[in-house]
Amino acid sequence: MSKYLDLTGLERFLGKITALLTGKVDKVEGKGLSTNDYDNTAKALVEKLGTADAAGGTLMTSEQASKLSGIEAGANNYTHPGYTEHASGLYKVTVDDKGHVSAAVTVTKTDITDLGIPASDTTYNAATTEADGLMSASDKSKLEGIASGANNYSLPAATADDLGGVKIGSGLSVTEGRIAVPGMTGATQSTGGTAGLVPASAAGDNGRFLRADGTWAEPDNTEYEAATQASAGLMSAADKTKLDGFGSADTYALKSDITNVYRYKGSVAAVADLPASGNTAGDVYDVQERGINYAWTGSAWDALGELFAVDSITNAEIDSLFE
Repeated sequence: MSKYLDLTGLERFLGKITALLTGKVDKVEGKGLSTNDYDNTAKALVEKLGTADAAGGTLMTSEQASKLSGIEAGANNYTHPGYTEHASGLYKVTVDDKGHVSAAVTVTKTDITDLGIPASDTTYNAATTEADGLMSASDKSKLEGIASGANNYSLPAATADDLGGVKIGSGLSVTEGRIAVPGMTGATQSTGGTAGLVPASAAGDNGRFLRADGTWAEPDNTEYEAATQASAGLMSAADKTKLDGFGSADTYALKSDITNVYRYKGSVAAVADLPASGNTAGDVYDVQERGINYAWTGSAWDALGELFAVDSITNAEIDSLFE
């Protein structure tokens, strides 16, 4: 455990420091506290050191060091060889063993024909269905008459994923290329209705709804009373005002949030006096003999602190620091 330094110990420590300072050496301006062993022999050795140059010397100047730091490792004093200058053009070149272009000669027609390239013009015939060739004027005209992206297309049958042609289903008719849809048939008590066009609504029917019998009708007027403690209903203005007076649900503590809150129950003389039964988790008693509080965990009493002592540093311990 840590110890503290009291006034007696501090006086002891100060006395030790004072005793040590009585043997100190006072500083003299221009001198150090160590023995000066720099004699004439050592001075002569230093004077032999000179700045490095072409004639000799051992020390390097800052300028020389800066120059040296700018030279890459393995660098050498290299001069690129010079050759005859040539204007831009087509040349046959000669490369020496260092990779330098050492000679350039203008390329001639013979050099080209020697590569297998014909020396005269080549004539091509118009292309046919049997032989390749140039595009004729008639083929060009035919190509210009074809729309971009055109193809020989057959309309496929339509699917759920692809566009295509469809057949007219049952209950529909086609007249002069137009599909006709029959009107819907309303349901009765014994017969179901059929699908079809919805009958048109008249002006002023915007508040009505379409019934299963195929007619536009007014909705039933349903009225609700305000809710009471005995019957369900609409929320009254008074209840709404009362509800708005409460904060949001997350601002209130739940019963589970406060179950284990500490509750001060009293004071007892000793730990043995703490009640062994009838306790609720969170009950707290002050135990006078220990000077601390104990809380009931639900199964046992738990101390909410601990006793400790702080000792001062002894003179013997201070003396040991200076041995």
